Amino acid sequence: MALNLKIHLDEAGYPSQTSKIKVPKSWSTKEVKDVIGLFAGAYNKKNPENIIDIEGVHFALEDGTKFYSNDTVEAALEDHQDYYIKFGTHLRPVVEKKEHDPS
Repeated sequence: MALNLKIHLDEAGYPSQTSKIKVPKSWSTKEVKDVIGLFAGAYNKKNPENIIDIEGVHFALEDGTKFYSNDTVEAALEDHQDYYIKFGTHLRPVVEKKEHDPS
């Protein structure tokens, strides 16, 4: 099922904007930052003097709960939810697998 989201930007120095975005079911394995990119693409065209770099922002709820930008849409986002774009990166740490050392 597609997700219907409301995305808000209300940060000092940037024009405020709220957009309703429908995220297709086929995006379930994409990253949260790809959804941010949907908002940012339209926002950046309208506000070329205040560009949003999707690598430097993350989603949060109104209560401040943060979402990892590199989590999958399916794992992180919920239908009919409001998400707020906040400045600063918030990425889930990547755990590298150590190779077995037989010595």
